[in-house]
Amino acid sequence: MQLAPRNHQSAETMKELRGLNARFIHNFVTNDVPSHDAILHPGFVNIWPTGQRWDRAAYLKY
Repeated sequence: MQLAPRNHQSAETMKELRGLNARFIHNFVTNDVPSHDAILHPGFVNIWPTGQRWDRAAYLKY
């Protein structure tokens, strides 16, 4: 099976996603709630390894 060749748009998308992921992790580690809040989807739901679910507000409060 051959993968489709990567194009400029895919490379740019991956660059953007990597940056967003790095920001997400940095915000979490540094407890930067306002910046974290700005990048979370309005319908964000956190699912813990135990299966417990927290809505966006509970997650941001944590």
